[in-house]
Amino acid sequence: MKFQTALVAVLTLVLGICCFGQDVTFNKIIGRNPNSPELRVRLKVAKRNHTTFAKNIKPGIGNDWAVGFGATSAGNAMLFLQYPGTWVTPNGAPACTDYEVAPANGTPVVGGQANVLILANLYRGGTAANPGLCGVGTATVQAAYAVGTTPLGGSSPTFSFEGATKGTTFAILERANAKVHIVTVGTGGTAAAAKAPTETVIDYTNAAVTHCAAGTVHTAMHSNVWVDYSTDEGYVGDDAGRLYHISGIFNGARVVDFCTTINGPAYIAFPEHLYVGGIDYVMFISNGRRLYVTQVNTARTGFTNSQDVMLSSIVGGITDDIIIDSDDNRGYVWTNHDATGANAALYQIQLLDSVGDPPTISAELNLGPVETTSTGTTNGLYVIGDFDHTFYMSGAGAANATGYTEVYPTGITGAPALASFQFDSTGVITGFTTMTANTTINPASGTITGNQVTNILEAYDSTAAADMLFVGTGNGTATNANKVSNFDITTPLTANGTGPTVGVTNISGGTSAMVLDWEDSGLGNQTQNIYFGNLATPNPTKCGGTSPNFDSCIIKLQDAGLN
Repeated sequence: MKFQTALVAVLTLVLGICCFGQDVTFNKIIGRNPNSPELRVRLKVAKRNHTTFAKNIKPGIGNDWAVGFGATSAGNAMLFLQYPGTWVTPNGAPACTDYEVAPANGTPVVGGQANVLILANLYRGGTAANPGLCGVGTATVQAAYAVGTTPLGGSSPTFSFEGATKGTTFAILERANAKVHIVTVGTGGTAAAAKAPTETVIDYTNAAVTHCAAGTVHTAMHSNVWVDYSTDEGYVGDDAGRLYHISGIFNGARVVDFCTTINGPAYIAFPEHLYVGGIDYVMFISNGRRLYVTQVNTARTGFTNSQDVMLSSIVGGITDDIIIDSDDNRGYVWTNHDATGANAALYQIQLLDSVGDPPTISAELNLGPVETTSTGTTNGLYVIGDFDHTFYMSGAGAANATGYTEVYPTGITGAPALASFQFDSTGVITGFTTMTANTTINPASGTITGNQVTNILEAYDSTAAADMLFVGTGNGTATNANKVSNFDITTPLTANGTGPTVGVTNISGGTSAMVLDWEDSGLGNQTQNIYFGNLATPNPTKCGGTSPNFDSCIIKLQDAGLN
């Protein structure tokens, strides 16, 4: 048994399954380092009645729920790659006080449009004869907040994980103003009549402290907030190449204490922290082109020993975060233009061989022709893939460890497909399996040209010993057909014709990034779910509103039946 397996099991018993979503980067870390509490977030979610699945396509959302964000502000939907976040009570059992933080992207107004909803009674659904744990119907709006003064710009919530603020506080970045909001969860307000939150606002680019002069660029359109829970420290970037350190972000003074410009004026995206060998490392994407590895200096007054590797020939070629395997010191990065401009690619990167060493490329997978994004849609923006339970528990070098990725065999003038890849005994990618272009991720009818995979998410049911892969597709608009699929990957998928166990359509525009709730499959009706927002304004029967201001939604689907 590898160390991660044992430690995750212990933490599950002690903490329960506590929080999901976090931010885009935090939700994807694989932390097998005993000094890295981030490992807790890779806890898996269950599916119910795995053996009774039927292969079918359902026409709509079914008896799960959808809650509207309100229609008083245009564009108030979740964005591509944006996560909601679910906090579930760490007592070993689902509760109706478990809640979700659902961020939207309209312009917030106190007394008017909300841009953050707090939803309770998550486990509602079903019928009067077979209700959810919290009854039938939809989740309830516990609170509705106007966070900041500008749209969030696609940023995602990060929960407090330790100390006095555990489970009652979250951080979210107002990207257009480069402000970190530390929000205390309360009650009151509606989607159309938002409250001002109880919060601390960290205006970090305007901070003027001993080791960080005030900046001149006050936007952070590509960053999220990374939190190291063991030390209560935060890391966040801006659009001028500055990386900032915040001390006591949840349970302390909440102050910027140092910053360093790295590859300025290139923007910083997706900062991630790892503590290895007594050194605090931070990885991030610079200008959508380069992967940087830097470290906190010994005096803790700045960042030093910054090294990089170029992974894209164009600015903005990398649009999603890094998956880091700290057990093998490897990272995985997807780009729509590789370093030579020849193909879209998945890179496997060797990290942290020794202090000061630059990251190096271990392997590259060709995912299809180079892609140029289309205005107003998500196509060409490569979403990161995911890996199976064997990879997460035993490492890339384990027999049958498998990864899954989007591919575009004919480019964005065609449609996306799903492919799988495997590794040699040392954990280096060897190439695709015989599943090189599985098109069953697409709906059987309707326009799919130019569609994109909007999310890929793995979840493991320890009770049923069954592994699942959720895949969403769409183009971010209501013009194209879309689909959400659940594939059984307990045995690795290696054939192009293998269809999903179940799939649903009519999620307008496709899904935002997805998050999970509970792991065990016997904890109560409607308690094993995925959550996401739709990317395009749906028809009024889904989320409410009146023409022309139809709402967008936050949606819950049960893992097993996607209904």
